[in-house]
Amino acid sequence: MLHGSKHKVSPAAGAWMRAYMVLPTEVKATGPKGYIIKEDVMTHISTNQLVKGQRKNQSHSSTKQAAPASPA
Repeated sequence: MLHGSKHKVSPAAGAWMRAYMVLPTEVKATGPKGYIIKEDVMTHISTNQLVKGQRKNQSHSSTKQAAPASPA
């Protein structure tokens, strides 16, 4: 289980969830006894096109904003 979580998460699933910043409440558990298993997390990642290390609601823009032009 993830530390402090009421959800049952397999160790492999927990590692993937941490890497992709996925919360247990976002994943449908299909494992035995209601466990979230690695395959559940992989399906969630694939379905939602998640990027490692970024929450889905974060901006995926990798471009920096241009600095304002200095007066000439």
